[in-house]
Amino acid sequence: EKTDFEEVRKEIIERMRETGNSLTDLHNLNFTLEAKPSIKLPVINSEQESQLFKQTAEKIFNEGKVTKAEPVMGAEDFAYYQDEIPGSFLFLGAGEKGTDKPHHKPNFDINESILYKGSALHTLNAINYLKNQV
Repeated sequence: EKTDFEEVRKEIIERMRETGNSLTDLHNLNFTLEAKPSIKLPVINSEQESQLFKQTAEKIFNEGKVTKAEPVMGAEDFAYYQDEIPGSFLFLGAGEKGTDKPHHKPNFDINESILYKGSALHTLNAINYLKNQV
């Protein structure tokens, strides 16, 4: 079941406005809340697709190397794909010292010799997904 994130966003803004107005009325202050009308969707992985991806990843990277990431507060366009179809977003680490600089930064570096495993993961996952659909 999809959540109507636009409705949730509106509800949060309204509650913030009510809280702000209550506090300012209580203390005889002025309050203004400007909220941008854009919506940013959260990345919410499908349990079924995530399980398939995990099983595939363990074949390529070995069991114990695949872990579940903690939620992060970053923005990711992948959420718009997941709004249309179930999916699973993952972080593919190189596991090398010195390659831990943040993405989208000038000092970002990657161990290119590991990239083939990411390609293999996505290819094998697509094959396994299609096998499960037949």
